[in-house]
Amino acid sequence: MLYLGFVIIRYHMSLINFLKPSAPTRQKLSWLVLGLFLGSLGFYAFQGLYLKTPDSPTGKYPLVREGQASTQKIHYSLEKDSRLQKDLSSYIYSSNTPVSVQNVSVYFIDLAKGNWAGINENTGYSPASLLKVAIMIAYFKQAEDNPGILQKKIVYTPNGEDIAYEDPSKLTPKQSYTIEELIERMITDSDNGAAVILSNNISPEMLSTVYGDLGIQAPDQATVYTISAKTYSQFFRILYNDSYLNSEMSEKALELLSRTTYKDGLVKNLPQDITVSHKYGEHVEKDQKGQLEIELHDCGIIYAQSKPSLLCIMTQGRNINDLSKTLQSISKTVFDKYINAE
Repeated sequence: MLYLGFVIIRYHMSLINFLKPSAPTRQKLSWLVLGLFLGSLGFYAFQGLYLKTPDSPTGKYPLVREGQASTQKIHYSLEKDSRLQKDLSSYIYSSNTPVSVQNVSVYFIDLAKGNWAGINENTGYSPASLLKVAIMIAYFKQAEDNPGILQKKIVYTPNGEDIAYEDPSKLTPKQSYTIEELIERMITDSDNGAAVILSNNISPEMLSTVYGDLGIQAPDQATVYTISAKTYSQFFRILYNDSYLNSEMSEKALELLSRTTYKDGLVKNLPQDITVSHKYGEHVEKDQKGQLEIELHDCGIIYAQSKPSLLCIMTQGRNINDLSKTLQSISKTVFDKYINAE
C-alpha cells in the first residue's frame, strides 16, 4: 500500500510538471497531493487497527497468523462453503438422525484455505470436559516463562469434588504427581481427578486471563455456563497457529490431544493412519420429569495431508449411543465429501 502511494505521488508530480502551472499554483497542487497521500495512509491505518473482519476474535490474540506455506499455517479470510453447508444440513435434518437426538451443531474450517461451514454453530451447550483444554493452555502459558512449574509435584488427595463425576479418577490417593503428568492424564484420559487438582492449584485469575485474551467468556459458578461449537473452536485454532502459546507449547498441547483415548466420536470411522488432535466432553443431568438429558461433544483437528481441517460437533439428546453415532456419521460425512474429496 505504501509503495502504491509513492507511485500515485510520482504520477501526479509528473502531471504537474507537464502542465507547468505558475509557482503559487504549483505549490498548492503539491500540498494537495501530499495531503491526499497522508489522508489515505491515515484511513488504512485506522482500518487495520480498528476494523475487524466478521470472524475476528474480540480478544487480543489472532486466530490465524502469516507463515510459510510449508507449515500449513497461513493467513486467510474465512469464506463459507455452500456445498458442504448443504451436505451437512441435508444430513442433520434428514431421517438419518435418530429421534432421540434433539440438537446438533457443527462447525468446520478447512485450515489450508479458510473455507468453512456451520450448522447451528452459535448454539450454546454445556462444555463439560472440553474446558480441560483451557486448563492445559493456562499451565503451558505459565511454563513459557517458568518451565519448572511442569515438574512441580502435587499429592493427590481426593476431596469429594471428583467423586461426583460418573467416571472415577484413576489417580492413586496420597501419591504425588508432577503437573506435567496430571495434565497428560487430564487430556489423554480425561481424568476428572487430575482436572480438579490442577484447577485447585492455579489461580482463577490465570484461567480468566486465558479466556479474556481469546475474547471468550470465562465460566462463572454463579450461572449456567454454555459455549458454542464456533467459539470453542478458537482454542484449537490458536494451538494450530501458534498464536497464543509458543511453538513448543502449542505442539506439546496438540501432541497430548492426539493421544486422547476416547475413540467413539470423531475418529471412529476415519482412516487409522490419520492423526486427530481432539477433546470430547460429556454432560449428563435429569430434567424435571426425571428423564436423562445428555450432551456429547467432540472437537479437534484432523491432520489430513492435503487438507488439515478443524471439526467441532456438539450434540444433545436422550441416548448416549445415538449421540455417539451422530458424531461418527457427521465426521465421516465431512471427511468423505470434503476433506478426502478430490
